[in-house]
Amino acid sequence: MCFYEKMNFLCIYGGKNIKLLNDFWILDLECFTYIKPIYDNNEILEISEHVMICQDECIIVLGGFGVNGYFKFDFKVYEFYKDNNMLSKGE
Repeated sequence: MCFYEKMNFLCIYGGKNIKLLNDFWILDLECFTYIKPIYDNNEILEISEHVMICQDECIIVLGGFGVNGYFKFDFKVYEFYKDNNMLSKGE
């Protein structure tokens, strides 16, 4: 989870309940509504205990434990767009 100050958003990616989660949500803190972002052909990883950074116009997700309990060393970068949705920028 990370706070994106420029748009007053709280970004939530993955995590763990009973099982690993592979969802991505944005909470608009001005009107307290959730936004389901749209992203381009990059699936959301099932991970927990990862690092998430909001920097400039991007969200960066690093590492985390995956489905088999192994630590992942990959990362994903998502860029904010004008309509508050997101599009994957690369890995």
